[in-house]
Amino acid sequence: MRLKKLIAQGFKSFKDRTVVTFDHGITGIVGPNGCGKSNIVDALFWVMGEQSAKHLRGNSMRDVIFAGASKYSPAPWAEVTLLMENSDGKHIHIGNKVVSPSEIQISRKLYRNGESEYRINGAQCRLKDIQEIFMDTGAGAKSYSIIAQGEIERLVQAKPQERRVMIEEVAGITKFKARKRESLRKMEQTASNLSRLSDLQQEVEKNLKTLELQAQKARRGRKLKERIQRYQLIVSSDQEAKLLKQFDHHQQEVEYLTDTLQQERSEKDRLELDLATERVSRDEQTEQLDLEQKRYNQRSTEHATTAERINAKSKMGESKDEQIDVRQKELKESQEELGSRQIRKNQIVEQRVQLVASATSADDLVQEREHCQKLKEQSEQKEQRVRSLREQIEQLTRQFTTHDSELFKVTNRLNELASSLQDSNQEREDLEREFAGLTAKISGEQSALVDLEQMVEKLQSCQQEQSVLVEQRDGEARSVKEQLQQLREVLMRKESQLTSLKELADSLDGVQEGAAALIRSQHGKKYELLGSMLNCDARFTAAVEASLGHLLELVILRDGDQATQLYDWCNNTENRVLGLDYFVSGESSVSSNESFERLKLAFPPEEFGEIYSLADLIQSGEKDFTSSINTLLADSYIVTNLSLEAVDKLPKTLHFNSIVSLDGSVVVSRERGGRIVTLPSKSSAAPGVVDRNNRIVQLQQELERVTIEIDQLEVSLNSAIKERDGVRHRYQQTKEELVRQQALLSAKRSLQDSQQEASEVNERRLKMLRSRSEDISVERLSNLELEERLTTETKRFKVELDQIQDELTLGQVELDQEQASYRKSHEELLAHEIEAQSFQERLNSLDGQIGDIDQQIEVYCKRMESNQETIGKLQDEVAQGAQEITSMEGANRELAVHLQQEESALQQSTDKLSTLLISMQEREERVKKLSEQIAKNESKNATSEVKLGHIKEDEERLTRDVFEKYRINLRNTLATHLKWDQAMLIQLNCLESLFLQEGAEGQVAIDPAEFDFTERQPHEVKKYQGKLSSARSEFGQLGEINWQAIEEYDRQQLRHKFLKDQEDELKASLADLRQAIDHIDQKSHQRFLQAFAEVNTRFEKVFPVIFGGGQGRLDMVGNIEQDDEFGVDIIASPPGKKMQNINLMSGGEKAMTAVSLIFSIFLVKPSPFCLLDEVDAPLDDANIGRFTELLREMSSKSQFIVITHNKKTMELNDTLYGITMQDPGISKAISIQLQ
Repeated sequence: MRLKKLIAQGFKSFKDRTVVTFDHGITGIVGPNGCGKSNIVDALFWVMGEQSAKHLRGNSMRDVIFAGASKYSPAPWAEVTLLMENSDGKHIHIGNKVVSPSEIQISRKLYRNGESEYRINGAQCRLKDIQEIFMDTGAGAKSYSIIAQGEIERLVQAKPQERRVMIEEVAGITKFKARKRESLRKMEQTASNLSRLSDLQQEVEKNLKTLELQAQKARRGRKLKERIQRYQLIVSSDQEAKLLKQFDHHQQEVEYLTDTLQQERSEKDRLELDLATERVSRDEQTEQLDLEQKRYNQRSTEHATTAERINAKSKMGESKDEQIDVRQKELKESQEELGSRQIRKNQIVEQRVQLVASATSADDLVQEREHCQKLKEQSEQKEQRVRSLREQIEQLTRQFTTHDSELFKVTNRLNELASSLQDSNQEREDLEREFAGLTAKISGEQSALVDLEQMVEKLQSCQQEQSVLVEQRDGEARSVKEQLQQLREVLMRKESQLTSLKELADSLDGVQEGAAALIRSQHGKKYELLGSMLNCDARFTAAVEASLGHLLELVILRDGDQATQLYDWCNNTENRVLGLDYFVSGESSVSSNESFERLKLAFPPEEFGEIYSLADLIQSGEKDFTSSINTLLADSYIVTNLSLEAVDKLPKTLHFNSIVSLDGSVVVSRERGGRIVTLPSKSSAAPGVVDRNNRIVQLQQELERVTIEIDQLEVSLNSAIKERDGVRHRYQQTKEELVRQQALLSAKRSLQDSQQEASEVNERRLKMLRSRSEDISVERLSNLELEERLTTETKRFKVELDQIQDELTLGQVELDQEQASYRKSHEELLAHEIEAQSFQERLNSLDGQIGDIDQQIEVYCKRMESNQETIGKLQDEVAQGAQEITSMEGANRELAVHLQQEESALQQSTDKLSTLLISMQEREERVKKLSEQIAKNESKNATSEVKLGHIKEDEERLTRDVFEKYRINLRNTLATHLKWDQAMLIQLNCLESLFLQEGAEGQVAIDPAEFDFTERQPHEVKKYQGKLSSARSEFGQLGEINWQAIEEYDRQQLRHKFLKDQEDELKASLADLRQAIDHIDQKSHQRFLQAFAEVNTRFEKVFPVIFGGGQGRLDMVGNIEQDDEFGVDIIASPPGKKMQNINLMSGGEKAMTAVSLIFSIFLVKPSPFCLLDEVDAPLDDANIGRFTELLREMSSKSQFIVITHNKKTMELNDTLYGITMQDPGISKAISIQLQ
C-alpha cells in the first residue's frame, strides 16, 4: 500500500487545503524550525487512527484543529485524507462489504464539539475498520514504519516489552493479539451473562407457581366473559336490527321528500336555466342590435369618407399636372445650358495649346541649384559644430537642472521628514494616551464582564435546579394521576360488582314464586324479605345462613293490617296458585342478659368455645322491621365448637330456639319439646343471601372510602398541578432572564473584543510609529549627506557650462556669415524656380477648367434624364388616379344600397327583442310559485332528517360500544342480513376512525371479528336478557382477576425454557472462546519466534555496516507465555568499545543503533512506506553517508518520506517539499522535483 497523497485542511498549522503528493522512491520534507514539518507526521498518525492527544503533542484532541493566527480566526474542524495504492490487492471492510479496490482513501474529520467522522473511500466507517487496514502490514500509527521526531532515541531506551511490539508487527500477529483481547472481553461478558441468567431463572421459577393459580381464575373469568359477550351480542344485535329498520323507514320517507324536492328544484332550475338562456339571448340580441346599429353607423361613415376621398383624388390629379409642366420647363432650360458649356470647353482647349507653345528650357536652373547646394553643405558643417556645442550645453544644463532639482527635492524632503517626524511624535503621544485610557476601560469592563458571567452561571445553576424541580413536580403529578386512575378503576370495578350483586338480589332467584311475585307487584314496596335485610360480620355469615335456613325467604310484615292486605292479595285468582310464607311480629321473646348468662354456664368453654347471641350479631338496614327481626332471632345462638358428642350432652331443660356451629356445619333447633340436629348441605335453600348482603355492605363502605380517597387525590392533584405550574412559571422566568443576561453577556464580550481589538490595533500602530520615527531619522541623515554632495556637483557644472557657452558664441558668428551667403544664392534660385512653377500652374489651371466643364456637362445630362423619368411617372400616376376615382364612385353607389338593407334588418331585431322580454316575464312568475312549494317540502324534510339523525346517533353509539368491547361490526353484519347495499350504509354516521388504529407505519385497519346473526322473537330476546344479568352477577362474584395471568404464565414458561437454552449456548460459547484463545497463543508464539530469529540475523549483519564494525544482537527477556513480562533487549557494542549498558552510548550511537534495528526489520518485512522525522539529526557526516547509502538501497523496495535539515540527506531525495510560513502560524507546502 504505497502512499500517493496526503490532504490536510484545518489540521494544526495547515489552515488551508494542503496537498502533499508522495512519489516512488524518497520524498524529502524540509523547512525551518517551527514551520510545521512534524505536523505532517502528526497528520499521518491522526488519520491512521491515533487516539492519544499526547502522542500528537497536544493536551486534548481539539488541539489538532487550527487554533487561529493573528489575521485568521480558528477553524471549525480539522480533516485529513490519505490516499494509498492497493497494489497488493488487500481486502478491506467498507460498510457491510468486503472489497479489494485499486486505491484506498481514508479520511478523518473532527469538529470542535467533539464529533468525529471516519470514512473509507467516501463511505462512513468505524475507527476499528481503519485500524484493521494497517494491521500486520508494518504500517500504522504505532508501527515501526513511522518514526516521529525524538522517537529514534526512545526506541533504543524503550523497555523490552515495548520493543516486543515491533517484532510482533513483523511476525504479523497484531491482528491475532487484537482478536485475543476481543475474545477475552467476550468471555468476561459471557461469564457475567451466565451469572445474570442464573438469577433470572430463580426469579422466574418463583413466579410460576403464583401465576398458575391466577391463570386458572382468569380462565374461569374468560369463559364467563364469553357467555356475557354471547348474550350481550344477541341483545345488542336485536336492538341494532330495530334501529336499522327504523332508519330504513325514515330514510325512505326522506328520500321521497328529497325526490319531490328534486323534481321541484329541477323544474325551478330548468325554468331558471331557460330564464338564464333567455337573458343570454336578450343580451345577445341587445348586443346584436347594438352591433347592427354600429355597423349601420359605420357604413354611413364609410359612404361619407369615400366621397371625401374621391374629391381628394381629383385635387391630387390636378396637382400632378402642374408638376409635369414644371418638369418640362426645367428640361428645356437644361438643354440650353448644356450647349453653352460645350462652347466654353472648346475655347479653353485653344488657350492651352498656345501656352504649351510658349514654354522655355531649364538648364540655367540646374547650374544655380549646384552652386546653392555647395553653399548649403558648408553652412551645415558650421551648423553641426554649433549644434554639438549646444548639445553639450544642453547636457550640462540637464545635469545641472537634474542636480538642482534633486537638491530642491532633497531640501523639500528634509523639510517633509522634519514635519513627519514631528507629526509622528505627536500622533504617538496621542496614541499612548488613548492606549492608556482604553486599557483602563478594558480593565473596568473586564470586572463588569466577570460579574455578568457569575450572574449567568448563577442563573444557569438556578435553571438546572428549577428544571430538576419541574421534573420532580411532573413526576409527582403523574404519580398522583396514576394513583387517581388506579382508584377510579377500582371504583369502577367495585361499582360494577355492587351493581351485579344488587341485580342478583333484585332478580329474586331461588325465592318462592309467591314471594317473588309479591315483591315484583305494584304493592311490593310495602313488603321486605328477611334475607334482603340482614347482614353481619363475615366471620358469622355461614352460621347465620345455616341457622335461619328457609326463614330467609319469609316476607316480613309490620302489623296485622298488612297481613289482611296480604291475605286478600293471595286469594286473588291469579295469585292463588302461588305460595308464600310471611311473618307478623307478636310479643318479643328476645332473651335477656340474665338468661344469656345462664346459657353460657350451660355451655362449657372447653367443649363449646365462645357463645354469641344471634340477635346481637345481626344488623338490619330497615328500622321498621327491627322488632319482627328480633322476635325471629330470639333464643338463637352461635358457638365456636359444636360437635354431635357435645349436642348429646346438652341438658334437656335447656331453653333455646337454635344453636349453630361457627362454620354452619351443625344446627341444633328446638321443635315440639325435642331437639332437631341438622347437618346442612351446600345445596340448601337460598344459599349465600346473607353473604351477598355482607358483600353489598362491604362494597358500599369500600366505595365510600375510595370516593373519599379520590376526592383527596383530586385535591392533591390540583395542588400538585398548581405547584408544578408555579415552578414552570418560575423556570420560564429564569430561562427568559438567562437568555437576556446571555445576550447582554454576549454584547459585553463583543464590546470587550472590539475594545481589545482596538487596543491591539493601537499597540500595533504605536510600534509602527516608533519604527517609522526611527526610519525617518535614518532617512533624514542620508538626505543631509546627499544635499552636501549635490551642492558640490552643481557648482562644478556651472563652471563647465560657462566655458562651453563662450565657444558657442564664436561658432555662431561664423555660422551666421555662411548662412547669409547661402540665403542670397538660394533666393536667386527660388526666383527662377517660381517663374518655372508659374507656367506649370497656369497649365494645370486650364486642365482643371476643362475637367470642371466636363463634370458640369455630365450633371446636366443626368438632370435631363431625371426630369424625363419624373415626367413619365407623373403621367402614369395621373392616369391611375383617374381609374381609382371611377372605381370609388361605383363602390360608393353599392354602399348606399347596403345602407338601406341594414336599416330594414335593424327594425326586425328590435321587434324580436320585444317578444323575448314578454316571455321572460311569464317564466319568472312560475319560478316564484315553485320556490314557495319547495320551502314547504324542505320544512317537512328537515323534521324527518332530525328523527333520522337521532336514530343514526343511537345506532352509532350501539355499534361503537359493541365494537370497542368485542371488535364486532354489528352494522355490517345486520346490513348483510337485511340485504342492504353499500349505498345505504354510507348514509349512516361514518365510523371509519373506529376501525383504525395507530401502527408503526401510520394508521392500520382493524379486522373485525365474525358474528352470525339469527333473528329471534321478542320473548326469546327477553330470556337472553335475564341470562345476561345472571352471567354478569356470577362474573362479579369472582372479584378481581389478573387477565394477563394466562399469557404471563405461558410467557414465563417460554422464558424459563429460553433462559435454559441460553445458558447452554453461553457455556458452549465459553468453551469455543477458550479453544480459540489457545489456538491464537500457539500460532502467535510460533510466528513470533520465527520473526525474532530473522530480525536478529539481519540486525547482526546491518549493525557492523552502519557502525563500520562492532557487533550487535537481540535477546529475548522473560517468559513468552506471559505478555506482561516478556520482551526484547538490544545488546550492542560499537567498534573498539565494550558496552555494559546501551544507555551509556552517545546520542549518535543510539540513533545508529535504532536505525540498524529499523533497517533490519525492513529487510525482513518491508513496510509499504516509511516516514523518518529528523532521524539523521544526531549523525555526523561520515555516518550520514552510510545512512543515505542504506536508505537509497532500501528505497527500491519501500517508499520513504524523510524530514531533515541535513543537506546530504536532501540531495538523496527524488522529490523535495518545502514547508514555509509566509503568514505567521500558517503552514504552506512547496514541491520541487529533483530527479
